[in-house]
Amino acid sequence: MASEFVSYVGRLISVRSVVQLYPGPYFKQMPRWSLRLGGASGNKKGVRAVSTVVTNERPTMHPAGPPGPVPVRQDFSRTQFAPVGRCIYCGSTEELCREHMLPAGLSGTAVLPKASCRSCGKITGEVERIVLRGHLWPVRIVRRLRLGEPHKAPKQFPITVWRGGREETLLLPASEYPILLHMPILSAPVAVTGERFTQGIRMTGVHIISFGPKPNDVGKRLGATRIQHSDTQQPVAFARMIGKIAYSYAVACVGLDAFEEVFVRPMILGTADDAGRWVGTREPVGPKRVGELHHLELHFNQEQRLLVGEVHLLADSDTPSFNVVIGRLRPDYVAPENSPLFR
Repeated sequence: MASEFVSYVGRLISVRSVVQLYPGPYFKQMPRWSLRLGGASGNKKGVRAVSTVVTNERPTMHPAGPPGPVPVRQDFSRTQFAPVGRCIYCGSTEELCREHMLPAGLSGTAVLPKASCRSCGKITGEVERIVLRGHLWPVRIVRRLRLGEPHKAPKQFPITVWRGGREETLLLPASEYPILLHMPILSAPVAVTGERFTQGIRMTGVHIISFGPKPNDVGKRLGATRIQHSDTQQPVAFARMIGKIAYSYAVACVGLDAFEEVFVRPMILGTADDAGRWVGTREPVGPKRVGELHHLELHFNQEQRLLVGEVHLLADSDTPSFNVVIGRLRPDYVAPENSPLFR
């Protein structure tokens, strides 16, 4: 079990939410507007998530944390992991680089030395870029998580408001922007449920968490009757990033040689379109872990020798946690008794 620490948290918010599917070849035929989404496959699809807050209604919010960010305190920096000596994705021993377990863009500090070749590193880095510069970008800014290129970070974000009977789009500074973070809710991994599976992943809805100024307060300050936030979800890229986090953490904990078979490597590298088989939501609202920025755990099924990772990003807020069926361990592997790594 591992964690990273921070104290500025978000609030679970109940708002009117609707999700629009982008038309295109990567989606099957589904209703255009629905919170019940169908399967998605491929790498270029997007799901439009839209949340509307009516300013004369009081949305339900959980208590917020302190009104501003504080420096992130991390315990991963005190942990030194041994060099792996080969790429954990393809096995190459050439041009090896360190591999961040949690993306650096989420203030992750734990690294596996000599664990990723440059080719695989480009693939996983691009997947992380899609997610971190997508719906997570405003949260990274307001929480002062690490920004690799701060000069490229937006200083303002668009918001749609209705006032005087007219719809307008305004640009608000990041510090004044009412962030409504849409976190995808994914079906449970098919490897666990045993359901029929073809390809892609099934996104069944979004979970909405408020960061920064409260939407109601911003709407009233702007004289608006309604405000609306939208973003584009990339559920396959998100699942691949979650899978990469769980897998690299597992390698750090049990070692690469402990695996008889790794299920998630093709998904992470994008050579298999089977994210829904291995990745899914564990809890729509994970346990709020006060003082922890992110939380990782491993769960080992001794009978089936299956290793399952639990990934909970922004764990101090009301965010979902996710399961990853990582792989099968060797028959001679025995989980340490009372190890804090396994639950």
